Amino acid sequence: MRRSDLTGVGMTYRLHPVRVEIEYSAGRMLVLSSPDELHIRGGEGIEWDFFYTGGADLMVDEITIEFEKAAVFPKAEIKVKKPSAPRHRVLSGPSGRVESATRIEYTIRVFNSFRTEVALARPRLVIDPA
Repeated sequence: MRRSDLTGVGMTYRLHPVRVEIEYSAGRMLVLSSPDELHIRGGEGIEWDFFYTGGADLMVDEITIEFEKAAVFPKAEIKVKKPSAPRHRVLSGPSGRVESATRIEYTIRVFNSFRTEVALARPRLVIDPA
């Protein structure tokens, strides 16, 4: 069992998985997220599972997940440093409670070692009242 497979005992919120594939092919970097639109309830969170193919883990230095509204999750921007394996996970934390359904577009940006953006994805998130 790896240390990254264990979650904290105090974790009391539900996580929804999002698979993010970062692919390097023909000199271009692609970012694909599945599902492209995720529906969660207030108080739940997201688990991004990053997969690298075609040598993308050698090209990527940092990944940034940015939300347009700061009150959605505890952090408005989540940064992930250089991957140490062809797969890793990132947790968002619990979302805030909402009164009515809220639709948010967030951005997944991929940077190389020169801090140049090499790929971009804009998945959507819908937070429904709990």
